[in-house]
Amino acid sequence: MAKRITRKFEAYVMHAHHDTPATYSDLFAKLASLKREDRIYRYSDEVVVGFPIVAREGDGYFIQAVEGGDESALVLNVETGDTRENILDRSEMLSYATHFVVAPKKRRAAIEFSHRGAKSQILALSIEQILRDHYPDLDNIGFSFAPVIRKNFITEINAFERISRQSLLATA
Repeated sequence: MAKRITRKFEAYVMHAHHDTPATYSDLFAKLASLKREDRIYRYSDEVVVGFPIVAREGDGYFIQAVEGGDESALVLNVETGDTRENILDRSEMLSYATHFVVAPKKRRAAIEFSHRGAKSQILALSIEQILRDHYPDLDNIGFSFAPVIRKNFITEINAFERISRQSLLATA
């Protein structure tokens, strides 16, 4: 039986700030050239982000990010109703995938919306930190994703009656 899957992608503009002349294409080429084990960022003791797939496709890149933690999983057998604990090795953790594509020359990214996967802010922070850690010329890089605002954004905001414009003039 065929299974239909719908995925929602959100559009972002990429911003990189650093003191070197590297382009956005250079940044993603550097990320792609790292070994898989070097494309891992420990956000905290509980959260780790990795980029197992960074594949060049035409002028852009297809990237899979996984976010995971150290929790153990309870596996439910839907036929018997039994549960069992899924014991992981020390170097393993449960994770959720997020997929995205980037067009470095256009500074655009389309990031899959995933309830459980990594969000744009942690993806950007992870890319930034991995580049800082592995490339001394990028030790001061700042990297972020900013949502692309649709043309009808103002119309949509104005449709909310509870949002109004307020001003305040303060004098000394």
